[in-house]
Amino acid sequence: MFKLVTWNIQSGRSPDGATEIDRIIACLDRFCRFDMLCVQEVSTWPDG
Repeated sequence: MFKLVTWNIQSGRSPDGATEIDRIIACLDRFCRFDMLCVQEVSTWPDG
């Protein structure tokens, strides 16, 4: 069975305010197995 997951990542910010899209995607991969992941509100911001 094909599994499609969609998730709103709210601009890719972690709870501490850093932009860590890779960390968020890894967390989603541990949360559930999927064949295709669609993320919403993907953005990168300069850390500063």
